[in-house]
Amino acid sequence: MALYDIAPQIFVADVGTAGDALTFTYRYVGTRIVTAFGFDATGMTVEQAFEGEYMEQIRDAYLYVVSEKSPQFGVRQQANENRDYVRMAVLTVPLFGAGGRVEKIMGLADFSVMEEKSPRHLFSR
Repeated sequence: MALYDIAPQIFVADVGTAGDALTFTYRYVGTRIVTAFGFDATGMTVEQAFEGEYMEQIRDAYLYVVSEKSPQFGVRQQANENRDYVRMAVLTVPLFGAGGRVEKIMGLADFSVMEEKSPRHLFSR
């Protein structure tokens, strides 16, 4: 598969429900993302993996992807487990199941923006 080359920078989350609320549980988190954050969020929900405003930003992005059935792009700065800050550009896209329902979301994280105050062009190092 062509995705093998970028797999370290990909994450996939299952979209579920708890009552009336949508849930997002990480099914796969690539090794480059794990290294940057200092922990593996595979099997965790967004709320378990992140906290505070960072969790809210991520959740809002995922809610947008599901409600609009459309990609979402953002440059985020988030704390890792050591309280250092990780800056990355993230493209998050919907993955559709039967009937056109968004069943998963997939994201591609680009950490090349960590060295710059603003993204120049998006590519991986």
